[in-house]
Amino acid sequence: MASEGSNNKTGLQVVVRMRPLNKVEKELTAKNEQFGIAEEGGISVELQPDCLYKAVVVRDDRRNKFYSRFDDILLGNSTQEQMYQASAQKLVKDVCDGYNAGLFAYGQSGSGKSYSLIGKENSMDPNHWGLIPRTVVEFFKEAEAMRSSGNPFEGIKMKIAFFEVYQEEIYDLLKKDTDGSMYLPNGGGGSGATKISGREQRHLDRELTRLEVTETDQAVRLLQIGTDRRRKAGMPLNPVSSRSHAIYQIIIDRVYADNTRGTTSLYFADLMGSERMVEGFEDRSTESPNDELLTLGRIIQALGNESKGAVASYREKTLTYVLRDVLGGNSKCMVIVTGVLSTLQYKPTQGSLDFGDNCKGIQRVVTAPRKRLTHSEMEDRMRWYMEKIAELEHTIEVQQIEIESLKSGHYTCLLYTSPSPRDS
Repeated sequence: MASEGSNNKTGLQVVVRMRPLNKVEKELTAKNEQFGIAEEGGISVELQPDCLYKAVVVRDDRRNKFYSRFDDILLGNSTQEQMYQASAQKLVKDVCDGYNAGLFAYGQSGSGKSYSLIGKENSMDPNHWGLIPRTVVEFFKEAEAMRSSGNPFEGIKMKIAFFEVYQEEIYDLLKKDTDGSMYLPNGGGGSGATKISGREQRHLDRELTRLEVTETDQAVRLLQIGTDRRRKAGMPLNPVSSRSHAIYQIIIDRVYADNTRGTTSLYFADLMGSERMVEGFEDRSTESPNDELLTLGRIIQALGNESKGAVASYREKTLTYVLRDVLGGNSKCMVIVTGVLSTLQYKPTQGSLDFGDNCKGIQRVVTAPRKRLTHSEMEDRMRWYMEKIAELEHTIEVQQIEIESLKSGHYTCLLYTSPSPRDS
């Protein structure tokens, strides 16, 4: 863990994942794979494992575009465990050390965002789990390891919140029915989601459901319930594509042996498909169906140009406002860019890579979390504050006497002496 108050300037981490071709794409796209190179017609991804950053080359008949700053690249044969090790696993220790963190999945509909985060739909098989269930497992393992290592650490309490942003409104995906049962709708379509009255933090604190979980299977079931409640619609690459931005929040309450606590959060954001934004990139109107991602893109560009005086406007959209502390605050942040190695999906894939490239341009200073105080240190600090309060109260009393003497015409100058702690 970094020392208290130390600063660590680092860029956003970006991991690229290219899903394998589906049946239709295989029929329409010439496939040719070689060692170190996976090529699909006009798009090729070239791995350079000897470099600190992996390289991506996008080729077409007119030009070549080269991306060289990504932290990792996974092709279609990558497993869920490999994806986890390349991305979310790096954030677990940071959260346990006291940092807040966030992970965003960005890409066109059907490119594998939800699969990477959640896993195979309605599966309780750990081999099919995505980043979120694997992260929950890791948190429980980390807590046990800290307890057995002699760390003054009693354990963690984990709570789960799951909500979606749809047409500038926030909907709770885990709200129970009035009879206390957890309603599981059939076919999704937004059924069962409960609207939050506002986007300010006070509304989320008061209305958003946060459920404590004690085992991984419990967290996975809540994830499946919330996923079924998301709004969905048919898209060319995915007949049940999600039409909202979903945020899954893991809240970690660390409990220490001296009964002190520390609370941090890890956000997973499953963003709505970006293909509309790419096709209509010049559309800046608020009527754009994916205007939230346009705003997110502008904020990413502003954060990458803060040294030039650019300002990020988080309040412009609900999505960016809710995630403002993760995007621009003192938080560890990671972006997963998903794409398809097919000429059929050339423009959306390149648009997603452009977004990831912009994210790598952001340099931020993350300050190490403050040192946890022991019980005796907290008592000493409280005693110091009480003494300062008593001293200030005495000063006010002396000044009031002097003011009254001035008003009466008989000024009395009192010699100020600081009261001792015993006198207070």
